[in-house]
Amino acid sequence: MSTVIDQEEFLFEDELAQLEPAPRLRHLDWCCQNIQNDRGEPYNHGAYPHLGAPGGPADAFDDPYIRNLVKMFGTRLGKTFFGQTCICNAADQDPGPMMFASSVEKLAKEVVARTYRMLERCRPLVGQLPRPDLRSMDRIEFDHCTVQIGWARSPSTLGDKDAKVGHWSEVDKWERHSTSNEADPLDLALDRGKDITNHKMIIEGTPTIVVEESSSSAASNKKKQISSRIKAWYERSSGSRYYVPCPHCAKYQTLEMNRIRWDKREDGSSDTDLARTTAHYVCAYCEERITDHHRHGMMRLGVWVPAGCGIDHAEAMRVAKRRFVELREGTFSSRRPGKFWKQSYLIGEPARDGVTAGFHLSSLYALALAGWGAIAAKWVEAQGNPTSLQNFINQWLAETWSPKREEKFWETLAAKLIVPVKRMVAPEWASLVFIGIDRQLDHYKYVLRAYGPGWRRHDMDYGRATSLQALYDGLIVKQFEHEDGGKIGVSYAVCDYGGDPKESTEICQATLEEREGYPVKLFLVKGNSTPLTTAWRESETSVKSAIPGLPLFLVDGDWTQGETDQLLHHRNLLSVFSAPVIEHKAYCEELLNEHRTTKLNPKTKALQAGWSRKDENRPNDLRDCSRYLDVIVDIWLGGEDFPTRGQMLAQAGFTAPATTPRITMPDGRPFCILNR
Repeated sequence: MSTVIDQEEFLFEDELAQLEPAPRLRHLDWCCQNIQNDRGEPYNHGAYPHLGAPGGPADAFDDPYIRNLVKMFGTRLGKTFFGQTCICNAADQDPGPMMFASSVEKLAKEVVARTYRMLERCRPLVGQLPRPDLRSMDRIEFDHCTVQIGWARSPSTLGDKDAKVGHWSEVDKWERHSTSNEADPLDLALDRGKDITNHKMIIEGTPTIVVEESSSSAASNKKKQISSRIKAWYERSSGSRYYVPCPHCAKYQTLEMNRIRWDKREDGSSDTDLARTTAHYVCAYCEERITDHHRHGMMRLGVWVPAGCGIDHAEAMRVAKRRFVELREGTFSSRRPGKFWKQSYLIGEPARDGVTAGFHLSSLYALALAGWGAIAAKWVEAQGNPTSLQNFINQWLAETWSPKREEKFWETLAAKLIVPVKRMVAPEWASLVFIGIDRQLDHYKYVLRAYGPGWRRHDMDYGRATSLQALYDGLIVKQFEHEDGGKIGVSYAVCDYGGDPKESTEICQATLEEREGYPVKLFLVKGNSTPLTTAWRESETSVKSAIPGLPLFLVDGDWTQGETDQLLHHRNLLSVFSAPVIEHKAYCEELLNEHRTTKLNPKTKALQAGWSRKDENRPNDLRDCSRYLDVIVDIWLGGEDFPTRGQMLAQAGFTAPATTPRITMPDGRPFCILNR
């Protein structure tokens, strides 16, 4: 009888064994065996150590308890690539409905195109793909599942679908369509998994800003913080960070910007080239120098540590090395995955142990970068320029940027710009002079600027006038002293078309028709309300204007503002006439009184970048004059190089070179007369 029972038990166990699913490879193991990137390079754990390191994103994807996987990464760290590998793995080992979405259609389909190139090299999946001529960019179809494609500004692509695995890319750039009454697009995307108990949502991106929004309550003057989406998700996650060992003392630590050091000039200031060639890292424990040749070894032995936990340095080293051995020997997948963070090197318990695993990683860890020098040089370049500094904080350090009113840099700028050239005198190198004018309600602001080869600029004068006619008669037609002993006059004048344009259009018409007393041409410019993708675009005054059909040049605000910031903060191509620093205070403050901002769009509920004054009580008119000047000079040059002073003098009686562009009247007649 006992023999029969034993036999029955054996048969029953054998039937159960047949029902057991085939062993599933761990994500990192599956990638190493099956993934090549879109350039045909095999997946290499040594090239992406932070993705597969102990306690990291790959372990979190294996963890059956994790529902949301958040990656707040800097650039060049493979955050989108990792999401692609997760979808490929799921399509092979655990097929089900899936989705991928990005901020806009163009970016979404670019990722789809790269994914197809990866799939063509993926042995388990290539046979499931349709022929190339039958493939869709709106979805990726396999034999047993489909990946739907969506983007934020199209609610229909995000709704009414299920997703067992969802990959949501660059979520801080997601905007709601202005005509949509739907909820936040990321919320719509995340709802795709609510009917699937074992879903996984991969949320990734670089952070943007934290801004203040006024309370809608009239009784309250308080302001609330609007945080970036990726930052908000990271703060509710495990909060894991990547620790790497010092090559000298083997102590594990996170990489911080303030521990990158470089040589300075004798006066203590930083120089970009000096930073690039002398930068190194200093260990937080032993204070030893860590150079570029140490970087690869450090990053490859890194481990992830969730918020609230300490680290056993020796055990972390052992675990990191063991992972490489297990991958090489093919034993890594033999250990079943559990909680992703439960690693033997951790001391204590995580502060947040829920269904959301979150990982923060800056570009300081990026092996694709040249080294500490590239990071240091970028940091030095960004100083004093809020736009560049925000980019470094967001894209490189993977931190949010909080716009604050910057300190007053006018003294530093004035000291940098002042040169020993008298007022109203053109420097020796100058070959051309232009004047830019900005119209206000009851006066005009102007900048008189000399230009020379290489786009060197020198502000010979600036100020205000009560009328444009007075400015034309008293300054624009004047001849100015040149440091070489000769004279130089204004080539073109440019005036803002805003406000009441009657006076400016009448003078513009008079100069184009070459009436007596109007020898210098005046052109009109106007800021364009939408991006132009170029600095300026030619148009004409409308039929409803005071004088229809006059040339009108539309100016792109973002383009010219960015160029002006570069001119003020990075390029030594601008100077101003000699005077005590205090006398240039208002001039410098106006040049600096503009910065890139990000505001909450009331329609789309998305953060949108733009430019605005730092101090609303201070003007920025001279900065506008500067922007208009660069536009009119670009028009004057017509794509040619700057003439030298010698070339201009050789053209006796000319104030413009023979290469001046031929701008025409609306009826086709030329109005640019070169010989004045």
